[in-house]
Amino acid sequence: MKKIRLSPLYGNIMFALLLVSIYAIPLQADTLKDLKISISMENAPVRMVLNELEKETHLTFFYSSQVVNTSKRVSIHLRNVSLNDALQHLFAKTNITYRYSGRQIILERKRITVGDLRKIPRKVERKNSSPGREWSFCAAVSPA
Repeated sequence: MKKIRLSPLYGNIMFALLLVSIYAIPLQADTLKDLKISISMENAPVRMVLNELEKETHLTFFYSSQVVNTSKRVSIHLRNVSLNDALQHLFAKTNITYRYSGRQIILERKRITVGDLRKIPRKVERKNSSPGREWSFCAAVSPA
């Protein structure tokens, strides 16, 4: 049986592939919390802010234009903050949340939980003016 000798070039190629695979491993959420960014934009559409964040972080945002109003104008001035803090600031007082998946950030509509419903101010109304009638409780949910 004949032995196959590998050239030194083969070892270099394997080492390069090892390095590429290490960097291709998806980032964990803890790593992204440590990712610091600075951004300063005045009266810019959310779309432009997300594009700038993509350039600075080398991450990709996935969202539906039906869910995220990308034409909404915002002003954002943040210096040396975590990506998590920047996204929380950008989507404060909206119904948008985000999650990490590999090197992507997925923007989606917040799901309403029972705990969220308890925070909504309720108005008590009487259905009928007759005594002994049932009361109805209604909670108004306003879209953000």
